[in-house]
Amino acid sequence: MFSVALLGNSAVVLVVAKEQALHQPMYIFLAMLALNDVALCLVIVPKALAIFWWRAEEISFQVCLAQMFFVHAFFLSESAILLAMAFDRFVAICRPLRYMAILTGTTLARIGASLVARSVCAVVPGVFLLRRLPYCRTNVIRHTYCENMGIAKLACADVTLNSAYGLAAAFLTWTPSSWWSPMSSSCGPS
Repeated sequence: MFSVALLGNSAVVLVVAKEQALHQPMYIFLAMLALNDVALCLVIVPKALAIFWWRAEEISFQVCLAQMFFVHAFFLSESAILLAMAFDRFVAICRPLRYMAILTGTTLARIGASLVARSVCAVVPGVFLLRRLPYCRTNVIRHTYCENMGIAKLACADVTLNSAYGLAAAFLTWTPSSWWSPMSSSCGPS
């Protein structure tokens, strides 16, 4: 399944990159989603396979934090890419005559940069909150990858701030369509 995910998503990225006719916002967002999936697979699956196949169950604290950062950042960017794809379809359906004027190359670059910035800004505080904690208990994480609360539970200090941050980050990065004005409005004339 790992190979299929890598090959399939890599094929999507290569086809969109090489085929000039596919250099449109919808396909660019699809390629971004495929690239994000490739990165997410590369962050999680190799360590999980090493655990299952070779019993390589050890991971250094720094590598665990790096894995946690990338896992959470890629999950957040995936949801942001899906939101951008929804916006693309909204413009295509509700503003078809202005589609190419609204979704220019500059706009796509800004959307891409903002989704990366959103993901990084949401995840970086969690890494710093985990680094400040002292760890003196068992160092066994009951998952195949490192995640925020799994690491925090290993600390021998109060993790209330980490829990509050995790809850706040979950609420602040959630974007229901009712909060997003273009999607909640009808496709009336502009």
